Amino acid sequence: MITIGADPEFFIIDARTGNFVPACGRFGGTKEEPVRYPGKNGYDIRYHEDNVALEVGFKEQSNLDQFTRAMTYSMDCLDNICAERGLELARGGYHEWNFSPEDLQSDQAQRFGCDPDFDAYTGGQQRPSPPDFGNWRYTGGHIHLGGKFNCPPFVTAMFMDIALGLTMSQAGVVNACNNRGNWYGQPGIFRPKPYGIEYRSPTNNWCLTYSRTYRVGHNCIQLGKYLEKTPAAQLRKDFQAVDWFKVRNVLTTPYRETTQPDHSAILNTFTELTNDHEFIRKLELSTGG
Repeated sequence: MITIGADPEFFIIDARTGNFVPACGRFGGTKEEPVRYPGKNGYDIRYHEDNVALEVGFKEQSNLDQFTRAMTYSMDCLDNICAERGLELARGGYHEWNFSPEDLQSDQAQRFGCDPDFDAYTGGQQRPSPPDFGNWRYTGGHIHLGGKFNCPPFVTAMFMDIALGLTMSQAGVVNACNNRGNWYGQPGIFRPKPYGIEYRSPTNNWCLTYSRTYRVGHNCIQLGKYLEKTPAAQLRKDFQAVDWFKVRNVLTTPYRETTQPDHSAILNTFTELTNDHEFIRKLELSTGG
């Protein structure tokens, strides 16, 4: 059975002033002990503070419609708890921000990822500790894909770069060209999990609309079924047939002198891969902005 979940993070804005403010001390909860949101909670929606951001998660789902609803209800949850405090979610592509030193005085604002990340393009080796970000802080839209996959976790993460990075470039699902992309947003960043992987490359852009959430869920489930049903020997052949240097290169090359991906080149690469590989055509992946 394929399962899919998510735990996106968001910056917070003071609704009166329009200024970004740290989430520290405003919402409560920790990764170990999140706050459970009452109502509609067959999805087990819970939230907590994470560094200066607000993070939300829910019980992993095995159905596309249920996953889309769970993510939509989770966004409603965040909107509600923010409104109760005179705050708003920072929407519209705000997944990096240079905070003032005064906003980063708390211990929490200096606490970064508790578990190490892994790089699929090094064969799944552990990444070094994050660099010094100064006053910059970043948010992500991490996706949890579960199943009995017939391949190592790093292979799953690289296939996710095709299923999400190449197909939904215009939606900003993976952006390896901005400040966040220099570290957190690189292709193939993941954490192995007992159930599968946590794919950590995406921004939070994908969960801001129902249609994007639905397409992300569709592509993840399609990929999960392929990884679960295809024998390991065939998966190895399919994996080895892909030009992974090209995949990674097109995702990390900005459009001219901007901090945006070259969407046209990315879509062309996906089209070429689809034409060249029957297994990608059979996935029937959704594309779009």
